[in-house]
Amino acid sequence: MKTEQRDAVLTICVLAATIDDAVDAERGEIVRIVDHLGQIGDGGEGATAMGAIYQRVTTGQVAIEHEAAKLDTPELRQIAYEMATAVCNADGAIYGRERAFLDRLQRALGMSEQAAAPIREDADAIAAGAGGLALAAGAGPQGVPMLAEGKGAAAEKEIDSMVRNYAILTGALELLPNTLATMAIIPIQAQMVYRIGKVHGYTLDSGHIKEFVGAAGIGMTGQILEGFATKLLGGFVRKIGRAVAGKMVGGMLGGAVSMATGPAITFATTYAIGMVAKQYYGGGRKLGAVDLRTLFSTQFESAKGLYERHAPEIATRASGLDVGQVMRMVRG
Repeated sequence: MKTEQRDAVLTICVLAATIDDAVDAERGEIVRIVDHLGQIGDGGEGATAMGAIYQRVTTGQVAIEHEAAKLDTPELRQIAYEMATAVCNADGAIYGRERAFLDRLQRALGMSEQAAAPIREDADAIAAGAGGLALAAGAGPQGVPMLAEGKGAAAEKEIDSMVRNYAILTGALELLPNTLATMAIIPIQAQMVYRIGKVHGYTLDSGHIKEFVGAAGIGMTGQILEGFATKLLGGFVRKIGRAVAGKMVGGMLGGAVSMATGPAITFATTYAIGMVAKQYYGGGRKLGAVDLRTLFSTQFESAKGLYERHAPEIATRASGLDVGQVMRMVRG
């Protein structure tokens, strides 16, 4: 993927993130992402690229058709449409403006309805599964043992182990080239929070979990956008295909993945959400938004150190990951 094409896909993703009614919140997320992307590339290339794109989008200098014209292969056009669809669906089922945006993008990319419809259907199903917590009552993902309910404070060590396993799983999903695998991270995190709350006697709905994660300072749309941005800027997106994933993961086994990459950030984010949830629900839900954000920041920094230790395990997990099983689970 050439730099111009990479930036076109990123621009389309940023447009998708800012198209709904929560524009101010999404812009705040993008500013946060730009700060994190300062770790990618020489001299902060990632932050510079994302900052320039953000400036162009927010000042109205971008047209979907112009960006789409830079994507000259079916694979690139599919990547752009998948990513935009995932970003629009990140915080739940999409509405009028987002649907109109995706329709316009489909036309600009010259994608047939036959090619676009399965992507929308998968994303809608994942969003619906996350919104209804379809996976909360079901079996956990492969490699993540579930906790018995009602153990209370005695389950702390088991919760720690479960959170690490969820963090490893979501980090492994980020190593895969399938963009909808990245979208599956949100409902998997929701399941983790749901189960932690359940252990401490709270039966949570999707609205509460969304508010909890937001109060900790992490937006769902922002997570998806950041995952895609780090993949693109870090050079992880090659082309669609499961065989490519094997080559990518094989390369990761040879050494630790940089903390600037999507797998590392997602690992740290999932771990921090789980640790904050353990303290919040274990303490009777008494922490305010400021305390939650401070605690999340502390846990996120701690998880950076843990990531280096678990990077080989994340790569190994990705190499044997049954993406179909994960997708069926989050679809409910």
